Amino acid sequence: MLTLQTETVLYVQQLSALKDIAEASAVIYLRELSPALTQEIDSLLANTAFTTLKLRAKASQMYTLLQEALPTLPHLAQDIQANVALFAEATGCRQVDMQLSAVAEDMCRKFHTDRIDFRLLCSYAGIGTQFILPEKRPDDLENIPETLIEQVGIGNVMIFRGALSASEALPALLHKSPPAKKLNLKRLLLRLDTTY
Repeated sequence: MLTLQTETVLYVQQLSALKDIAEASAVIYLRELSPALTQEIDSLLANTAFTTLKLRAKASQMYTLLQEALPTLPHLAQDIQANVALFAEATGCRQVDMQLSAVAEDMCRKFHTDRIDFRLLCSYAGIGTQFILPEKRPDDLENIPETLIEQVGIGNVMIFRGALSASEALPALLHKSPPAKKLNLKRLLLRLDTTY
């Protein structure tokens, strides 16, 4: 069920609707995190030894790896697996590159597109990714008015097109890291990339 829709970006209320990426530059699943999941996220961020977890696997094999890597965080492992399964189905990729990172820096400070087919991002904590609606893309990417900048909410899941799957009708999504360092926020960021 759609709650909002622009020319190229869909906002949906069901995880399964992420499959609508076939008809969009980006699809954003709007949701609230459960208390149990939020508690596990807070616990992981409080662990200063945790920085990044990277896995590459078929969607059907990812959950076993997640359970091994996150044995005390079952709700987080289940949530990541649900995203992995839908991402693989929506994009048709054979394998998924998964990265879960605790981030206090601003990784990509300028708006850009990625040289990939598709990417999924979910900020579990901190602050969400910023992006520009393709139909509002300005000519000058160095001086973008604040009024054009959209932001993904915490816990929301976004799949978007990179340069390799873009077309004139469905452009790659311009996006960047939010100012986490400036705001003194620590993010827990899930990133999934297509691998063929």
